[in-house]
Order: sequence, then C-alpha cells, then structure tokens
Amino acid sequence: ERVGDGSWPERSRGMPTAWVSAFALDPFEPHTFYAHYLYQPVVAKSTDAGRSWNALPTAFVYVDDFVTDPSTPGRVFARKDRNLFLTEDGGSTWQDSTNDLFVDDRETLNRVAIAPSRPTTMYAVRTFGISKSLDGGVSWQPTGRTPAGNGVNGQLVVDPADPDIVYGGSTQSVLKTPDDVHHALLG
Repeated sequence: ERVGDGSWPERSRGMPTAWVSAFALDPFEPHTFYAHYLYQPVVAKSTDAGRSWNALPTAFVYVDDFVTDPSTPGRVFARKDRNLFLTEDGGSTWQDSTNDLFVDDRETLNRVAIAPSRPTTMYAVRTFGISKSLDGGVSWQPTGRTPAGNGVNGQLVVDPADPDIVYGGSTQSVLKTPDDVHHALLG
C-alpha cells in the first residue's frame, strides 16, 4: 500500500489498544515496528509490518518515543521523562542508558536525536539544557551555550551530513546551531 492511493490499512491487530503513543520503524528491517500503547504498560514489537504484535520484556512501563540507531540493527532507545533505555538486541533486553545525562534533579528528558552521519554522536534536550554524547549514549556532557530558557522544546533533528549541525523546534520557530558550533550551542 502507498500513501495517496486512498487506503490506509490498519496495522494494530493484536494490540491491547490501538491508541499508540510512541512508534518507530527499524531502518534495517522495514517490516519491524516498535510501539507503546497509551495508558497501557506495554512496549510491543511487530516483525510483519504490524499485522501482529508481541509484548517486549521491559522494566519500564511508559515510553514517550523511540529513537532507532541508523547504523546498527536492533539498537533502539526508548525515552521517558527521566530515563533513556537502550536495547541492542531488538527489544529482548533493555538497559538504563540515562547514566550522567541530567545536570539537575528537577530535569526531565524532552527529546533525543542521533546523528545519521556519525551515530555515536547523540543529543538530548533536558529541561534546562542540551547534552551531547560522543559514545552512543554511554556517557553525556552538558553542551556550551543553549538558547535562552533552553528554547528547544519540540523536535530535535541532526543534519544528515554534519553531526555538529542541529535543528530544534521551539514554541515560535526552528532554531539552528550557530555556524561556529564548537564555540557556541553544542560546545
């Protein structure tokens, strides 16, 4: 099926509810999907393009979104409020990858993005700033200057060709890292 042909077939059979709050496609397996059901403590995976779903074993119950690694099959991050969980085996096991991400105990995790051209480079928008990882989320460092009041509260997108150029959605515009990125926003 293709978008625009007038049909959007349902792909939620077998789910306890069709209200999906987080969803991602595996970049290596086009028929593999990850989903979290809103108001249900279930993270699920489909390997047949959503025709059937299986619950995954997790220690966490709710997910705000999934971020798939563009270079490693089965490597997926699940983000929720104060945690970042990682699976490296397609969801069979999960580990907490939050590590040293937060600077302040009052912070929450708002967005996570992986640089497509260098997937070991990741960015995380926290309540009071932005953190950067150069080792695939093993460790995090707060970045240099960030937009006033953090500014980034919407989507976070890393330029596909340059891992040092990042765009972030705000309440009033789209923000871009300055051209002199090493001395500015992402320090």
